[in-house]
Amino acid sequence: MKKILSMLAIAALTGCAGVSVTDAIANAEAEIRAAESREMLWSNTENLLAQAKAAQAAGDNKKAVKLAQQAALEARLAQHQAQASGQPYYPN
Repeated sequence: MKKILSMLAIAALTGCAGVSVTDAIANAEAEIRAAESREMLWSNTENLLAQAKAAQAAGDNKKAVKLAQQAALEARLAQHQAQASGQPYYPN
């Protein structure tokens, strides 16, 4: 069990190596749509996604994944913020 937890911690710290740029960007887009549906998207999140797409276009996949993951995280946190503030949630 300790070995599994250690491996998960290392994967988290290294940015989850093995995640494709396409998957990371698609995940960020989905999380952003979910945050928008709750009317609680943070101001910088879409900018991070745009930077991720630009990095992908420039061939810097590592940077693109990192930025897309940051955008997805911000969008998820915005969703949690909406829930904590008592906003109703109506999934599509």
